[in-house]
Amino acid sequence: MDDNSGRTKVQIDTHRFLKVLFGDATFGQLEELNRFKELRLEPYEIATLDALFPKGEPMHWICDYF
Repeated sequence: MDDNSGRTKVQIDTHRFLKVLFGDATFGQLEELNRFKELRLEPYEIATLDALFPKGEPMHWICDYF
C-alpha cells in the first residue's frame, strides 16, 4: 500500500526559503505562498511548518577585525 500521508511538497523559491529558515518570516506570514506555484497549504500544515521554522530575532553580522 502506497501511503503518502504526511508528505507535503513545498516548492518555494530561494528568497522566501531563506526568510523562513533564518526566522525573518513564518509560513503563515508569507500569504503569497498560497498563490505561488498554486501551492495550497492547509491551516494545520502551516502551523506545523511555523513550529519547525519559528520566527526569531533578527541577526546582524559584523566584521570582528579591523
